[in-house]
Amino acid sequence: MQPTLEEREHAKIKRRALKEVFQIVFGSVYIDQYFAVFMVGLSIVIAVLILDYDGLFLTSQSRSMTNYHRWLYDIFVIVSSLMGFVLYFLLKRQKYNTEFGQKWRAYIRANAEFKLYRYQKAQQKGKFPLLHTRFGEYFFLIFLIIFFILMYSLIIPIENSRRGNFFIQTWWPINAVIIGVLYSGWFWLYFRLFAVKAIMTQYRGLIRCEQAKRNRNNTIEKC
Repeated sequence: MQPTLEEREHAKIKRRALKEVFQIVFGSVYIDQYFAVFMVGLSIVIAVLILDYDGLFLTSQSRSMTNYHRWLYDIFVIVSSLMGFVLYFLLKRQKYNTEFGQKWRAYIRANAEFKLYRYQKAQQKGKFPLLHTRFGEYFFLIFLIIFFILMYSLIIPIENSRRGNFFIQTWWPINAVIIGVLYSGWFWLYFRLFAVKAIMTQYRGLIRCEQAKRNRNNTIEKC
């Protein structure tokens, strides 16, 4: 199903708001892309320089893995496991930064308003939107983070199976691109994870305002 023009506009506002947070915290709106290119490039350079390497985790130790696969995967797993703590620490350092506070609130507001939009659309059909609750948001985000880390650390490819092993044993340059996308995605996932509580609080407030407005309009119509 194609997103509507209004959905695309909301998504654009959300992206812009997060990019502005990146600018304050990291000094660049493209930090996620720079980081992805750097980490993938570093992994490839190490793979070229250090050839005698058997891997640290079950996935990289699997048979038929090239040296590029092993270094890409192991560095990805280690960095990804630590990245949440590092990003959280960097955000905490901005606690008394007024400009950061403004951008962070704008990011939260943009996400809460988009959730309200999806809520209104779902209510028109007598339903609730996906990830309507705080628990659902936390579960989904944490599940994604754990899934990708485990996929490149504990999953052992099945021999003679191509379809199920695409993301693990495909040609290493393709895997490098996939890993790069995941590196970039961590910034978006972790920042969203850290903002869930505030987003859901504001989202609930917007719903209450919407319901109060609707009730007031109904009362006026009855009069």
